Amino acid sequence: MQRKLIIGLFLLTLSLSMSAAGLIIRPEVGIGGTSFFNSHTNYLTQSYGGKVLMAITEQQRFGIKADYITMTHSNFQPYNYVGVGILLEQVLFKYFHMGIGTVGYVNLNHKSNNPFVLHTQLGFEYPFANHFMVVAAYRADFIFTEHFRLSNMFSLGVGYRIDFGKKK
Repeated sequence: MQRKLIIGLFLLTLSLSMSAAGLIIRPEVGIGGTSFFNSHTNYLTQSYGGKVLMAITEQQRFGIKADYITMTHSNFQPYNYVGVGILLEQVLFKYFHMGIGTVGYVNLNHKSNNPFVLHTQLGFEYPFANHFMVVAAYRADFIFTEHFRLSNMFSLGVGYRIDFGKKK
């Protein structure tokens, strides 16, 4: 655990020293549905979490995300996951937000089923008050398990940007 923390701090310091434009901290919430492949069962899906992103330029970022995801259905036991992963984001035309990343879900109900997830996000980002931004996006998580799942959510996040160095 200590070794991973030291490596993470080293990588963060290295990233900052490579002329990063800033750090973005963005808590997010989401709600939507999850469907199973070859099944008519749909789950209500809720997500709570956030992202910590290094802004390389005004338009490009990379970082980590962490979420708590709950999938509930009235007839079945709920699925509870903690997801942690890496992602890339880009903003085009000042307001069009898109992102992609890989996430590992840890199943809190069954210790043996920890799926791999491809996370995608498309939406609208509106910056205001110099350091704040609002992101409203459509999020799709492709969950690779023995029963393929697709989770569709609408998410809302509010970010705060900490700038390093000089403004251009």
